Amino acid sequence: MTGWSAIARHGRLALDRQMAAWRSPLTAQEASLQRVLRLSAGSAFGVEHGLRPGMTLADWQAAVPVRDAAAFDGWIRRIEDGEQNVLTTDPVLAFELTG
Repeated sequence: MTGWSAIARHGRLALDRQMAAWRSPLTAQEASLQRVLRLSAGSAFGVEHGLRPGMTLADWQAAVPVRDAAAFDGWIRRIEDGEQNVLTTDPVLAFELTG
């Protein structure tokens, strides 16, 4: 397999996943929620909010109140200070400011 064919294959797989999501958006959204729950359940944020895989959207909405970006400053500072498993159990590779 050439480099270009590997790139094309990867792009095709991503397109196939996106097409499946468009055909069944509720299924795709539920899968996304469950992925977020798996990645965050063991984090400090997840433990504090009682997050666990298998929660419904209503469960998650009840556990995690709506808040503005400033409410996450303390969590983000902990990550900046080198603490692991704060907002997710995935390693944090970089920070980026958004507008």
